[in-house]
Amino acid sequence: MDKLKIVLLSGLLGAGKTTALLSLEEQGYRTIMDLPGELLPSLLLLILNHPQVYSKMAVSVPIVDLRKAVDIVSKDSRFELLAIGLTAGREELRRRYRLTRHTHPLEAKGLSKEECLDRDQAAFEACRPSFDYVIDTSFLSNVELKDRLSALVGEKGPTILFESFGFQYGLPLDADVVLDARMVKNPYWVEELRPLSGLDQAVRSYIEEDPLSSEFMKMAEEAAHLSYQSALRDGRRLVVFAVGCSGGQHRSVYFASRLHECFKEGKSLLFHREEKRHGHYGR
Repeated sequence: MDKLKIVLLSGLLGAGKTTALLSLEEQGYRTIMDLPGELLPSLLLLILNHPQVYSKMAVSVPIVDLRKAVDIVSKDSRFELLAIGLTAGREELRRRYRLTRHTHPLEAKGLSKEECLDRDQAAFEACRPSFDYVIDTSFLSNVELKDRLSALVGEKGPTILFESFGFQYGLPLDADVVLDARMVKNPYWVEELRPLSGLDQAVRSYIEEDPLSSEFMKMAEEAAHLSYQSALRDGRRLVVFAVGCSGGQHRSVYFASRLHECFKEGKSLLFHREEKRHGHYGR
């Protein structure tokens, strides 16, 4: 009998677990929101008694229960477990709380919002080794989150996600590989190129005039190849391959896009993290 698929989803409150579960539901999973850890053994028994009905389950569990939940499921060889952690930057979490006007459950116990977020972050970091994959939802739309989840629960080998970002806004929280494109000359210092992006032909031509550009691209393509082969060997389903420059508008966008265009070994996705910050990039 094929193994029964179970996705354990957890992470920071406000990082998008509800949205993620809805996305997995659209992909054929039966879902349960915020299952207490002590009820998990009963759920597994139900699944085993009705495998045709519950062959694909996605369950979110509180972050404090995550490690125990992973331990319980992983010990039963009849299940194929995928543990996914959702995180987001502190400022984005604050923004989401303001937008939704939700309160953190621990606030009812007298903690401030910041103390609640600190506790969540500490619990998440303690659980990080238990996750198979971590997704940073800070800059993702619902569709982009769905694409990443689809790559994780898909059946057809690894997906490489090429992501551009700006170092001045921090490293991507879920990057597996980070390359620094700041060695290539910066179009930002050319006034007419400054408002454009790495997807505009004028910027692309400027970057390609730099001899270091072709050397960087060769190195990046080799790194992408090695990353894909490693993921294929280890059975990993998603590799976040991040390329950064100063602001995430010109060089990183150019190289991430070129890598996405040139990558032919398997499925790839493209994401420009700072696009909303700088405005819609030309296509």
